[in-house]
Parts: sequence; C-alpha cells; structure tokens
Amino acid sequence: MEFMISGRNLTVSDRFREYADEKVSKIASLGDKVQRVDAKVSKETKARQTDEMLTVELTVLGRGPVIRAEASAADKFAAFDLAYNKLLERLRRAVTDWMARSNDQ
Repeated sequence: MEFMISGRNLTVSDRFREYADEKVSKIASLGDKVQRVDAKVSKETKARQTDEMLTVELTVLGRGPVIRAEASAADKFAAFDLAYNKLLERLRRAVTDWMARSNDQ
C-alpha cells in the first residue's frame, strides 16, 4: 500500500509524517482492496478570525469506491485523528457492504 502526504500553506514535519504513516499502516489490515492512501494537510487563516484552522483530508484509492474523510481542528494531530476515525468507520462499512454483496451472488 502506498501512502502520500502533502501540505498546503504549511510544511509537514517528519514527526507528523511518522505519526500519520504509523496510523495509516493499520488500514492495510482491512483488506487487499486498498492500494493508496492520500493525506492532505492544509492551513486556513480567516481574515476575521485570529485562530488558524488545520484541515486534514484522507482519501483511500483502490479497487472499489473512493473513500474520503475530512476533519478540522486547531492542531494537525487532532485533525488527523478525527479524520482517521471517520475514515476507518467508512472503510468498515464499505468492506461489510462488499462482503454482503459477494455473499448474495
């Protein structure tokens, strides 16, 4: 499984890369359908707000539907964890649906 991470308006640190890589490696255990996971971390600054929001988008590509999750938080690690948990739930549902359809045939 291939893992790509990129940043928009910020530099992705090695510490964050290692953290994300460790978490994403667990996705491979959900099946052989996952071929690639893309992570995009972006920093948005609003003119009216002094807070910076960090958004993490996770996309799973492979055989079957594209599965995506997104979350925002003040910290990129927190945003990653929120998006990762959403993604895991969507992956579990997709695997369950796929298995149910293959049993019906």
